Amino acid sequence: PLQAAIQEAKNSQNRAKRDFGRNAVAAALLQRSGEPLHMGMKWEVAVNGQTVSLAHVVQNLTNAMVRRKVSRSLPYDLYSMIYAMADSNVSFGARRDEFKRIFKRRCQDHFDGTTLANSIFVLAESLAMNEHDGIDPVRLGWEEIGNWLRLARFLAGEECEHVAVP
Repeated sequence: PLQAAIQEAKNSQNRAKRDFGRNAVAAALLQRSGEPLHMGMKWEVAVNGQTVSLAHVVQNLTNAMVRRKVSRSLPYDLYSMIYAMADSNVSFGARRDEFKRIFKRRCQDHFDGTTLANSIFVLAESLAMNEHDGIDPVRLGWEEIGNWLRLARFLAGEECEHVAVP
């Protein structure tokens, strides 16, 4: 219903301001069934001198899914990785290598998604650096990125038809 969508938009706006501060965005993916999927972060993050735009990453991933260069199952593989590494002290390098392995496995043979994979990794690790009350920040950061990947999957459309991406 339209009223539910408007309320979720207001909640997302408040969440962006409360949880992520200035220059941030939050969204909720509302589908016909199930709970809303919430996500948020800064529009741009800078880690080790590399600046990554969330909007560009979501748009590039959506386009790659539409063109069938990246499998739409990538978000679910990412969630599996997150839960497999939960509650363990997995090193930065091990997370990077495992994510790149999963990403490469979900790409078409002739698609070079190295830049896209690196950008997704930077976004996830930037979120993982934030402190959260009693919650594993690495797991929370990667789950947030998994939610953004789910949004890209949704924007790509059920049959990967061409849709407008803002």
